[in-house]
Amino acid sequence: MGIKEEMEKLGTEIMGSYDVRAEKIGQIKKETEETLKNFQDVHKEMSLEQRESLSKYKENLEEDTQKTLDDFKVAHSQMSKELKNDLNKFNQEIKSKVSGMLNDFHSTQQEMSLEQRKNLAKGVENRKEEVSHELLLETILNYGTMDDSLRLLKLIGFNNALRILQRAEGRKKMNYYPEIYNFFTLYLSRNA
Repeated sequence: MGIKEEMEKLGTEIMGSYDVRAEKIGQIKKETEETLKNFQDVHKEMSLEQRESLSKYKENLEEDTQKTLDDFKVAHSQMSKELKNDLNKFNQEIKSKVSGMLNDFHSTQQEMSLEQRKNLAKGVENRKEEVSHELLLETILNYGTMDDSLRLLKLIGFNNALRILQRAEGRKKMNYYPEIYNFFTLYLSRNA
């Protein structure tokens, strides 16, 4: 066989294989188009499903969030009421305790004052000569009640008490509280 015949045979084979290759390429092209079309269809379907799913999720999320907020408002309101009640109860307890303490303090102070007056009266009776009118006036005006002070003023006399206050100088005058000294000096000046 010669070159010519081999070339013709080769050309025939190439031409024959061209049709097979073209047919195979056509099949591959057709399969690829079908695959792409299927992929697009599946993609569209998945996209629609996701969109619906996200829409439902969003609705559920909004409902859940609103429910949670509503529950929070109710719980907050209830806690606020409980806290207010607890604070009112605590405030009442404090007021009650302070009132009790003040009453106890007042009654104790009255008892102590009464006891001191009795002891002072006993001491004065026992030591009348030892206690000067100046010391007695200073002590009762500074530390006694108004009733005690008026009783003493009647006992020693308004004029005598005024003289004692007016004669107090220097250190003795400073032993009186300034308000007490001023008040009784004015009071006795008008009533003596």
